[in-house]
Amino acid sequence: MKSLVIYSSLTGNTEKIAHCIADELSCQAINLNKNNTNDIDLEGVDIVFIGSGVYAGRLHKNVIKFVKNFSNRNVKAVVFFATWFGRGKSIETAINNCKNILLNKEHHVLNEYFECYGNGFKFIRKNHPNEEEYAKSRIWAKNIVKIME
Repeated sequence: MKSLVIYSSLTGNTEKIAHCIADELSCQAINLNKNNTNDIDLEGVDIVFIGSGVYAGRLHKNVIKFVKNFSNRNVKAVVFFATWFGRGKSIETAINNCKNILLNKEHHVLNEYFECYGNGFKFIRKNHPNEEEYAKSRIWAKNIVKIME
């Protein structure tokens, strides 16, 4: 199964997880903050992993834009991952909002998402993501691929 990781990261937390997933699956990781969404080649991609930090209950605007414009019917599944500060249910809300955009366009979106804390301001979640979370992201990604095989 060919995979692709697409992400937006402002602080570097999501980028670290994105690269763990991409390394585990031997696939490319594309930062939406540095690449035009029109230049992303989804030819032959089976699973798209989409990642973002959570900002006030929403995923990053570049991820939302990518999801709104996503229209590749050959992709078998889309799955989300996110980093956040761990307040309330903002991560569920953020992921569900983007997930629903894709479901309304009849794309297959997996319910299993990955989440971990991100390093916040000086003292908030200072040591995150950490080695344990990196390992969990790798295991999660491998399991997603197994589910889809």
